[in-house]
Amino acid sequence: IQVFPDDGIIFSKFNEHVQKLLDIIDSFMTHHGMSLGLAKTKTAIIQSQSEQIYLKSENRVVPTLDKEETYRYLGIQMG
Repeated sequence: IQVFPDDGIIFSKFNEHVQKLLDIIDSFMTHHGMSLGLAKTKTAIIQSQSEQIYLKSENRVVPTLDKEETYRYLGIQMG
């Protein structure tokens, strides 16, 4: 996990680990009266031999980047 005051990124080899980390982040944010802004939140599958994954934040599905779609994180083009 790499986190800044208003930005963060989670990398993991396993989908289950990402969901557990996201649950921990959700719990922390809820405790402090905050919530994850899904309008600016995306999941990206870098390499996968499995089907589409669906991560959830506060029981809302986190959008997934299309295979051709990219995003900018801290000024660096990724995806």
